[in-house]
Amino acid sequence: MNDFWQIIRRVAWGLAAAVGVAAGMARADEFSVEDFGARADGVATNTGAIQAAIDAAAAAGGGRVVLGPGVYLSGALFLKSNVRLHFAAGAEVRAIQDDALYPDRPTRVAGIEMAWPSALVNVYQQTNVAITGRGVIDGNGEYWWRKFWGTDGKGGMLQEYRDRDLRWAVDYDCKRVRALAVFDSRDITIRDVTINRSGFWSLTVTYSERVTVDGVTIRANLGGFGPSSDGIDIDSSRDVLVQNCDIDCNDDNICLKAGRDWDGLRVNRPTENIVIRDCITRAGHGMLTLGSETSGGIRNVEVSGLQARGTHNGIRFKSARVRGGVVENIVLRDIDMEGVANPIHMELNWYPSYSYPKLPPDVDPANVPPHWTTLTRQVEPPERGIPEFRNIVISNLTARGARQAIYANAYPEKPLRDVRLEHVRITARQAGSLANVADWTMREVVLATSDGRELRLTNVMRVQPPEIRLAEGRERVADKEAAGSGSAFLLGLGGNGGDGEPALRRSPTLFLIGDSTVRNGSGQGEGGLHGWGQFLGDHFSPGFRIENRALGGRSSRTFLTEGLWARVLADLRPGDCLLIQFGHNDGGPVDEGRARASLRGTGPETRSITNRATGATETVRTYGAYLRQYVADARAKGAMPILLSPVPRNRWENGRVLRADADYAQWAADVAREMGAPFIDLNERVAAEYERLGAARVAEAFFPPNDATHTTRTGAEHTARLVAQALRELPDSPLAAHLLPPGAAPAHAP
Repeated sequence: MNDFWQIIRRVAWGLAAAVGVAAGMARADEFSVEDFGARADGVATNTGAIQAAIDAAAAAGGGRVVLGPGVYLSGALFLKSNVRLHFAAGAEVRAIQDDALYPDRPTRVAGIEMAWPSALVNVYQQTNVAITGRGVIDGNGEYWWRKFWGTDGKGGMLQEYRDRDLRWAVDYDCKRVRALAVFDSRDITIRDVTINRSGFWSLTVTYSERVTVDGVTIRANLGGFGPSSDGIDIDSSRDVLVQNCDIDCNDDNICLKAGRDWDGLRVNRPTENIVIRDCITRAGHGMLTLGSETSGGIRNVEVSGLQARGTHNGIRFKSARVRGGVVENIVLRDIDMEGVANPIHMELNWYPSYSYPKLPPDVDPANVPPHWTTLTRQVEPPERGIPEFRNIVISNLTARGARQAIYANAYPEKPLRDVRLEHVRITARQAGSLANVADWTMREVVLATSDGRELRLTNVMRVQPPEIRLAEGRERVADKEAAGSGSAFLLGLGGNGGDGEPALRRSPTLFLIGDSTVRNGSGQGEGGLHGWGQFLGDHFSPGFRIENRALGGRSSRTFLTEGLWARVLADLRPGDCLLIQFGHNDGGPVDEGRARASLRGTGPETRSITNRATGATETVRTYGAYLRQYVADARAKGAMPILLSPVPRNRWENGRVLRADADYAQWAADVAREMGAPFIDLNERVAAEYERLGAARVAEAFFPPNDATHTTRTGAEHTARLVAQALRELPDSPLAAHLLPPGAAPAHAP
């Protein structure tokens, strides 16, 4: 680590000195854009005039191009070597909403090399360039936001591609204009400017060296909701200093990247020698994010003095099984967070529907865009795609008002290892979970949680757990010897007695939430229809308590918005279990009369609507977002949530049951994997059983005429048997002791 600190000191001191050099660069040779015909009236097109001033300064060997107060409408501008673009106070360059004014250039975007629109302000293969002053670079991004979401806010290209099972492609096909892009350049300074409303990522630094970003303010959501509006992205670059920045955006606030998948491994260019200090992040998805593009490696990073206020994630690591690369020598210290849902969140199998591109069967591989071919090219051998994260230090971190203190999930083949946490204090609803990690040490790490339960540990080796304190002041410390065993287990299902003795544990209650396939009507078999939850009790020992709170017609959205979840949550107790199955009522337009559909997918997207049923304004989230809330809320109460994919309908094609493996079943699995929650693929289990029995037999015994969704008593009993068997197979389940052996439960053969 001595070499690491020498590198970091060189970067910090060298680039800090470079800021002063750039500030005085060519001050005597000023070029006013007004002298070249620019008009700051918010009406005239100024692309040519501003570019002419830049070109004149470059031709003179360098100089300072000055923008006076006012609004300059412009298309893409290209700075030249030895030129400083200076904004006087009140000066603003605002993007013209016309794709033709931002010509495609070879670059890298979101981890792959491809042609992409120029940014509003570009530093493209130049040296010794500065952008300074207290003016504004306004991306005027609503035009590009609507291109992604649709003019009516219902999804646009995003929804169109999701419907075609092409979620992974839309970010590349929907070309959007960035505000400021530095590409393949050296000795660059960006200081004091404000960047507003970027059409895509706000400030990108790619394939560049010796770059300073100092005192930059980013406001991406002004006047709307800016999707994919990262704050500062540093991609396969080295010797970069970011300091004194204030970032409010709608994606990762500060993000380090290094290419993705086959193409990123081909380029194999790291992001290294990075110093980030004294910044504040507000709205956004990650105060500091590493990944998901990790293929070239990320190393030698020092982060200090950061504050997060309402950012969704604090320290965020993300990658995927096809990314590859080594992320190492990362030091984060002196961090303060307020209202951050996940202070430490490390998911190395991130966003599967985006991370694992696959052509749908109806797409001809010979007739796709070149970047689709790049994205779908397989990493060989497959093990080369597994990323490795190691040598991480997090010290002097304080977080208040969190949901989940610590979450980490890696791979058994390459656990997230050699992580040291020191002097960490987090107040949260729940401690969180670690899976597939090794060699974690925690010194003076205290998690003050609502339930007092320990970290949930799965497949860990040599993990020293933190100290857990209840919010009321009681304390409990995990069994350190057990934590190092490497087996999968659940800590802290019960509280402690008054004298340090284990409290007597009551039998858990099993709660069910979902739709009419779980409980039809009142649960009394109206119309001869039943949900599987009505018969699950047949498979448990006498006296075991099951609370079937499912209700017909409800979706993941309306079960929450109608207050049904609040009533369940009030009754949950530590040690209880919760089965969650939604999906049948989540499809369709979100603003139709029944007002029950959720947005498709698992992402962070939202849409504000007027609810036709209530007349109130409502922010609708994705199916996955609602599932996450159920899981997080249940864990905060000390309960164990178990996600289920929705049961299939009685619909067949070519002798096979139609599955939901391209949407709701897959999305439920994605959320379970992301949150480390147990998962039962009921969609697949039931479909396979139907196929074993045959279409005619299933139709006759399990479903009434003209109904492909709701089951008869026999069908519901058969599904309940499959659910019970899946519960028996779950590792470390507190339900295991209460389930009857398979032979002791009713057979319910059709």
